[in-house]
Parts: sequence; structure tokens; C-alpha cells
Amino acid sequence: MPASFASTDFNFDQLVASETISRGGTMTSGEGVVKRGTIVGLNSTSGKFTKTDPATGIVAEDCDATSADAPCVVYVQGKFLVTGVIWPAAGSHASHTALLHDLGVYLLSVHNEAGQLIKPNTATVGLTEPLSEPVPPPPAAVTLNPTQALAVLAAGESGSIAVTSPGAGTWKPTTADAWITIDSPTTDTTGDGTVNYTVAANTETTPRSGSIAIGDQSFSVAQLGA
Repeated sequence: MPASFASTDFNFDQLVASETISRGGTMTSGEGVVKRGTIVGLNSTSGKFTKTDPATGIVAEDCDATSADAPCVVYVQGKFLVTGVIWPAAGSHASHTALLHDLGVYLLSVHNEAGQLIKPNTATVGLTEPLSEPVPPPPAAVTLNPTQALAVLAAGESGSIAVTSPGAGTWKPTTADAWITIDSPTTDTTGDGTVNYTVAANTETTPRSGSIAIGDQSFSVAQLGA
């Protein structure tokens, strides 16, 4: 069955977190009943899916390959909630996650209302290793006003940014530029707020540019030379 695009809503089993691309194939005889959410690999010799080959996708629908090869549908791209994934008995969570990531299959961690990480599904015989590094939740969707600070004086100056965030996600201003200081807030924030920052003096004659990351947006800073 050729690969096909499919728009997928959030499911009760909390597996799919975005639109997906799936493809049909064959599950190798002897793999048993392979449940939706199981990470599987494609055998390079037989061209069939197994639970032991390097991870290439996630099973979209239960299939029974107990006594014979069985048709199956496998997600090969998209975002998926790690709590709905069934991990292979062999290999580490980190290695499977890395292989899938390179193919466009992204595993997202899940947090409850208190912000606590919900542990992934580990109901797999032989699996003893926990997820080595949970994937952080996506940044909050925000709107910035203004969106940039151009022609900041060489002597340096302070400024503020109005942040509008209608969703439930958190945001925290950060910068990789040592000459930009985030005055506030310095912790995760929800809802609307104001970011206050300070640009240090530029003692060089060359102008410089930097940025402040806020949620899913970036605030640009351009400073004049001395």
C-alpha cells in the first residue's frame, strides 16, 4: 500500500498529536498481535515490518500477525504523545527516539495540569531503561508588541515588550547574547505579561544584533556601534 497523507484528530488513547503520514505494509508472521502505538522497524531484506528491526515508525491500527503475515498501517511521519507509545523490548528509549526523530516521527512528553511529567508507557516485557531525556512541551503561542528594537544607542538602554498569550502554555524570555539582560520575568509565565530587558553599552565601532526568544516568537535587537 503506498504512503498517503492523513489528517488525524486527537484520539482517546492519546497517541496522535498532529497530522500524520502513514503507509501500508506487511507485519512479519510470528510477531503476535501488534497493538496500535507499537514502535516497529522495516526489515531491509524482507521488506516487512518487525518489532526487532531499527525503529522506522509507529503502528496505526492493531494487526494480528500471530500465525501469518498480516497487512498493517504504520505512521512514518508526525508528532505523537510518548504516553501512548509501546516501546520495543530491546534497545533504549533514547536510541529509538533518535532514529524516529531523524525520519520525521517526533515523540512528545506529556505534562498534567500541575506541570508534572507523565511517565511513558513502559508495559513492555524486558524494558528497564526509562526515557533518558523527556522532550519539553512546545513553546506557548504569543504575540509581541513591539516585535523588534532597531537602532539601539551605543550607550545602551532598557526596553519592554508586551506579551499576549491567550493559550494555556508557558513562556519564559531567554537570550543567548551576553550583552542583553532579561530583567523580568525570569521564570515560566502564563497568560499576558511584560518582558523588561537591558542592552549593555557597545564599546566597539561595529554594530551588533541579537534576539530574545519569547514563546514561539523572537524579538530582534539591533544596536549601533560606538
